[in-house]
Amino acid sequence: QAEDGIRDYKVTGVQTCALPIFGALLMILDIRGPTYSDHIKYHLSSIIKIREHWPSLDLEKDTLSAVSPGYYYLLASFSFLIGSGEICLRIFNLFISSIVPAFLYCCARQSLISAGNSLLLIQPLVLSPAFVKNSIWIMTDNAALLFATL
Repeated sequence: QAEDGIRDYKVTGVQTCALPIFGALLMILDIRGPTYSDHIKYHLSSIIKIREHWPSLDLEKDTLSAVSPGYYYLLASFSFLIGSGEICLRIFNLFISSIVPAFLYCCARQSLISAGNSLLLIQPLVLSPAFVKNSIWIMTDNAALLFATL
């Protein structure tokens, strides 16, 4: 038991599961907005385009958005394992996004911050509308945040 009275494994479990559960709920509700149009028009379309001519890669023409196609290549690669449907790709994107708060929680715990305080430190990220919407729609922002935190 931690000094703040919270069991470490329970807090870690709750935090690790919070974003995927919350993201899955939002996916079920199918909330759409400006992010949805970017998701369909640029990101999902780029992944489908890359998948169609896989394994040949064209760095100049593979992306329909203003970002480099690295994350799209990753998603296109995994689409052969998990399926190429939109929901499969969104769940994989949610999984990638879920690693960010879990990793930050672990870093905070290694800094000898209590479990409860570590959980409080990452709440602004987990509850941020920008982070949540980039978790439930295929966007590159959370993947970039993951690589920046590693």
